[in-house]
This record gives sequence, C-alpha cells and structure tokens, in this order.
Amino acid sequence: MPISNSELLIRFNARWAARLELFHRLYPPPYWSSGSPLDSGVRARYESCLPVAEFLADLAHVGRRILPSPDLLPLCLAEAAASRGHDALGPAPFASLPDLWSTLPENLAGRVAFAAGPLDFGSAQGEHATRNTQHETPPDEWLPLFCALADPPRFGTDFGRYPEQLAGIRTFLDEWTAKSPLNACCDGAVAVPREKCPADSAPRFPVSRFSSTFRILDLGCGAGQGTYELAATVAEIQRERGTPGECGRDAHAPVFTATPSYRHTAIPVNALGVTREPLEVWMAENRRLPHDPEREKRFRAFSLAGEHASVSTPSTAACSPSAGASPSVSVASSIGIPSSIGASPSVGIPSSVGIPSSVGIPSSVGASPSVFPFSGAIRFLAGDALSAPCAGPFNLITANGLVGGRFLRTPQALEQFLVQAERLLAPDGLLALANRFHEGERPVLEAFADSARRRGWQTDGTPGNLFLQHPLR
Repeated sequence: MPISNSELLIRFNARWAARLELFHRLYPPPYWSSGSPLDSGVRARYESCLPVAEFLADLAHVGRRILPSPDLLPLCLAEAAASRGHDALGPAPFASLPDLWSTLPENLAGRVAFAAGPLDFGSAQGEHATRNTQHETPPDEWLPLFCALADPPRFGTDFGRYPEQLAGIRTFLDEWTAKSPLNACCDGAVAVPREKCPADSAPRFPVSRFSSTFRILDLGCGAGQGTYELAATVAEIQRERGTPGECGRDAHAPVFTATPSYRHTAIPVNALGVTREPLEVWMAENRRLPHDPEREKRFRAFSLAGEHASVSTPSTAACSPSAGASPSVSVASSIGIPSSIGASPSVGIPSSVGIPSSVGIPSSVGASPSVFPFSGAIRFLAGDALSAPCAGPFNLITANGLVGGRFLRTPQALEQFLVQAERLLAPDGLLALANRFHEGERPVLEAFADSARRRGWQTDGTPGNLFLQHPLR
C-alpha cells in the first residue's frame, strides 16, 4: 500500500539524517561550510556516506509525489534519477553533496532534512493561498528547495542585470523610428507614411512592415525578470513616442479610446519567455521566488497596468483588462504558439493559482514612477533554446547567458542557434545577446560572431553585449 506524502517526507528526513550522523561519527571536523574549498579528498569522504546521486534520486522521488505535477521536477533531479524509478540511478550532475550545497541558498545549504508544511503555490497577488497563518506547522522548505534547484542563485537572474543591453535596444528602436517611413500612424495593420499623416508629423514608435504587434522572444528567460523588464522597456519607449494612443493626440491623453476621427496607433507588446525549467514557468507567471524572499519582493513590486500574464487556469481578475485598457491579445495566435500547445503549458499548475493583472516597473528600467498603460500579453513556456516551441516573426529576440555558456557552446549548437534565429527573427528585427562570462569564454563568443557574419548577419557591440541584425534585412 502506498505511503502518504507526510510519511514519505518523514522517512526521507530520517534516512538522510541518520546517514549524516554516521558521517559525523566516522569523520572528524572540519566539515563543509559555504565557501570552503573542495578537493578530491573532501568529496570522497562525503560520497562514502552521503552519495549525491542517491540523494538526488530520493529528492526526485519526493518531488514527483508532492509537486502538483511531475513535469515541475527540476531538471537536475530528473537527470539524476532514471525514469523507471528512484532506485535506478543515472549520472549525477554534481560530483558530491558539497558541490550541490554550494549552489543552494545559505538557509538550505549543508542540510539533508527539510521542514514539511503546506506547499505554498499561491500567486504573488494578495496573501499566498496555502500559507498557514496560525503557525500550527513549520513553514514548508520543500518548495523553496525545488525552486532553488531550478533557479540556482549563481544564475543571477534579476532586474537590471544587463543595463548596457537595454540601452542598446533603446538606441536601436530610436534609430528604427528615425529611419522608417512607416512609423507615424497606422490604421489597423496598415501603416501610413509620416508625410501623409493628417494629424502630425512627429516620429512615432515604429510599426514593423510585417506586423502591427511588437513581439519579444526571451530565450533562456529563467524566472522571468528579464522578460518583464524587456516588455517594460519597449512599453516605456511607446509612452515616450506618444503610443499607445491615437495619431494626432497628446502623448499623455487618455489611451485605448475609440474616436472615429482619429486612427488608432496602439501597438500591443507581446513577450514570450522560454526556459528549460517548467518550475521556472510557474515562478515567472506568478512572480514567486520561494527560495529568495528578497528577490521575490522586487519581483512583486513590478507593475505594468493592463499587463496580462497567461497561465493554465488564470483567475477572473487575471483575465479581465484593467479599467480603461484594451483587452489583452490572444497570445497563442499573435505570438505563433502551435495549436497543439493550446492556451497554456501543460506543467500541472493547480487551478487555485491566480495571476495578478498588473505588475510593476523597477526604477532600474528608467520608467516613470507612475504605472503606465500596457497593451499586450506576457507568456512563459517550457522549451529548449534550440527548438523553441513557437513560430516567428519576432521583432526582438534575446538569449542572455546562453551563447558561449554550458548549454550552447559547440560549433554545431551555435550554428543551429543561428539557423533558428533566422527563422524566428523579423527581417527588420534585432537579436541581442548579453552575458557575464569570464574572459576564458571570449574565444567561443568571438567564434560565434564570426560565424554569424559569414552567414550575412550584421554585428555590433562586444562579446559580452552583442547585437545582430537579420541577414535578410
């Protein structure tokens, strides 16, 4: 007879606490602590009593049982345990348990047992749905642990991580606006040359020759802060350019109104973030970071009025447009998500999870202190950067921290990435790649830029902040 989840967690803690006690009896201090050096001797001692592959496999077994869906299991756990069961061990992604601990937040590192409470899968809006306010049980540590394994602190995902890239994107859009004759106004999807605009001739936010929606694809988006920041940046440029709004109207006049004598110039901004980790999809859509409360505070402080983040079963508030805002567009049709995917990623998010209808802009984005209207949608999907589950064209594609990194560095993978970028990027679009790799990765990045130029791409910037424009421009 299967044991209950509570009993499963009790047995896990008891088993690994006993092994840690045995380790302490067999080996004298010092023991691992944050920042302590690791060598083959230290690793061998820990492996003798606390084999990391077995620990990860047991974690995977627990995760498949207590998470809302097995699909939410962090990939490092899925890779460590064979699909047939947690007793069939696969290769461990870490050399030892201290190597694993070194990737975790300090409150979780150095431990093999964790407190069990209600898993808090509430949204960032209001009180978390399952939080125990009576303190009858300890706060749950299992969800923070799984989130930390999916979104390790070393990845550094946060707002303001690549300010030079945001500045370059703004410059690109400013130059696009100045050069394009199709940036003054539009009637539906049909742009009108600036000189023929009856209302004014002021430069406006550019309308692509191929779409009246500005679409952003953020590959390797992590927990989603950069995706929201990109959408905020583009929306802020719209605000500076007098859109969303109507041709000939004051940039600060009420927006999203229907006046027959003017042509509407609102340009919806649709952003799609793609990450390999399904649990990061949940974190991004809910702006929740259970493993990092300080970062979660910054995430929850982010707000764009009228923003709509799509999720499997959104709440009524999440689906309803803000007062005075236009209805959010259908992401599945406007971004080009295959119909087989439908309206939501199948990652097993519980129906109780709601998505707030507004998120905020941190000061690092350079936005006005007041929340400004946002027309469009922000969406996240689980997928690989080399086979993104979407169709183009996108006006802006970013892939920060990917090219030249652990998952995208071989010549074959880099060439495949360029082929996909050529498929997904609009002819007048921009591919932006930023990273914080050490100098040892520079040859890989330079080789990638050379390969791109041989394929006809126009390149600008540095290996750490590279911009590429489509060879078909």
